[in-house]
Amino acid sequence: MAANSTANDNDGWVTTSDESPLQVKFDTFGDTFTGIKSGKMELTGSDGEPFTLYLFRAQGMAETHGVEDGELCSIAHSYKLAGLDDIPDGMLTRVTYVKDVEVGRPQPMKDYRIQTRELPAARK
Repeated sequence: MAANSTANDNDGWVTTSDESPLQVKFDTFGDTFTGIKSGKMELTGSDGEPFTLYLFRAQGMAETHGVEDGELCSIAHSYKLAGLDDIPDGMLTRVTYVKDVEVGRPQPMKDYRIQTRELPAARK
């Protein structure tokens, strides 16, 4: 049986592969996710098409969403979320689903606000 480990272990181990991230979904106007940007993954779907997942470590989501600080989460790339490419890893980032935009397709495009700020010194 494997021994339990915590994110705070400092026993010389180096993580070479993280756990699978929790997928963040934005269903309702005003849905918000806050986390520390941790990079992105370029994957290939079962249909052979490439797609991108932006990776974050959740921050301040436990009370409202049941996601503990530091838990690995992902947000799927979309046209309106491409601005996440310009945010350096390590930035505290907030993504809010603002509205739908009609684009002449069966489904409207989700519109997001992306905000960033420096982490407090204690969290760096």
